[in-house]
Amino acid sequence: MKFEEFNQEDILHLFNCISQEVDQLFFLVDNAFRVQYINKAFSEYVKKDISEIIDKEFGEALGCSNMEKDEKGCAFTSYCGYCEIRSHLHKVFDKSLEKTEFELVREFKLLDEVLVRHLKFKIIPLQLHFNNFALVIMDDVGARTHS
Repeated sequence: MKFEEFNQEDILHLFNCISQEVDQLFFLVDNAFRVQYINKAFSEYVKKDISEIIDKEFGEALGCSNMEKDEKGCAFTSYCGYCEIRSHLHKVFDKSLEKTEFELVREFKLLDEVLVRHLKFKIIPLQLHFNNFALVIMDDVGARTHS
C-alpha cells in the first residue's frame, strides 16, 4: 500500500506512534493558539501532565513567566504584544510565512522555579481534517536558574 492511500485517521495514528518515541520537543496549536497535541518529551520538559496542557494557550503550556508578572492569562498580559512566539504563529496562520525558525531567550516558570531559557523554534503550518494547525518544534539550547 502506498502512503497516499492511507486515510487521515491512519496517518494521525502513525503520527501519534512516532511522536511519542522521538526526543524532539513539540506541540500542535490550533488557530486560536491553544495546544491540541503534545508529545511525551514536551510533557516531561515542562513538567506538566497532558491534561494540564491540552486546550490551554501555548504560553500557559510553556510556563510563560509574564503571565505571573501581570497576573493575567496568555494573550492578555502587557508583554504579549512583544511575544516572538505569538508573532511568528500569527505570520504562519496568516500565510505570510510558509514556515519559520527563530531563537528566543526568556524567562519561563517550571513548578516554582524561574529559568532563563535559550530556545530554538521551528513552526510549520499543517492542515488536518480541513482545519489549520501549527506544529511548534522546540530545542532547548540552554537553561539556567534565575537568581
